[in-house]
Amino acid sequence: MRHPGTHQGDPFYRLTADKIAELIARAEQCGMGHQVPLLRALGANRTVVLYVERGATALALAAVEASRKPVVIVIHDDDHATSGPTGFPIARKALRWARAHIIHGTGGEPWHYGAAVEMALSEGSCAVCETSSAMVPAWADLARRAAMPRRAPGFVLLPRTGAHPVVGRVH
Repeated sequence: MRHPGTHQGDPFYRLTADKIAELIARAEQCGMGHQVPLLRALGANRTVVLYVERGATALALAAVEASRKPVVIVIHDDDHATSGPTGFPIARKALRWARAHIIHGTGGEPWHYGAAVEMALSEGSCAVCETSSAMVPAWADLARRAAMPRRAPGFVLLPRTGAHPVVGRVH
């Protein structure tokens, strides 16, 4: 499932209630059910969700701020081509702008993304760095440095055992 993002130069890809319901169904069908809390908050008009893909060099922060809604920024570095912050030229700006951070280096669960929504609602914005467990230290360090001199609330999620992602062999 491709994340909703910019569409033909528009900083917002506006989704109808029907499209959001379809995205929720597809997310659950293709193993992305952990994203459902983000989509539900978006559908309820509670938040704006901004997805940042590798290589992005700009963020539509002026448009996001104009919406006057809490924002969840999802930095998508969890696609089996994990690069860490070096693959995201805009990461430092996103983390500096966000008022809270989650460094997500484990398998996604709905409560993780529900927590991101709640942090955005309480703080105004939350950046979620989806990554491999190996890249968590680099992302956590960047988030800490980007937020200076303030201290942004946040947390790090790691697997209980082993590493993330778990890549098995195909027979």
